Amino acid sequence: MTSCASVEACYRQSGFGLKDEFHDLPDHICAELDHAAILIAGDRESEVAAFRSEHLQGLLEGFSATLLRESENEVLRSIAEAIRALAAEEDWCCADAASKELQR
Repeated sequence: MTSCASVEACYRQSGFGLKDEFHDLPDHICAELDHAAILIAGDRESEVAAFRSEHLQGLLEGFSATLLRESENEVLRSIAEAIRALAAEEDWCCADAASKELQR
């Protein structure tokens, strides 16, 4: 199964799908981060953990490594460091942290 098909199946298993007006690939970083945010806001910790390990972890690590390797722009490098720190975080489901940033 391709990365796109695999991540799209994960969206469907969680009860979600991409909007018709979304024209990027299903495994686009924006779609994956949005899906993770929805799961976190819904206190769906086991689904967050599975989605993270199966899809999002490698994407974040690769994306941040590419930005750090290829960019000389300090703003982009700072963003890459923040993404790398997020990828290294062990607990993405801290209810207190999620409730400050996301509303239901």
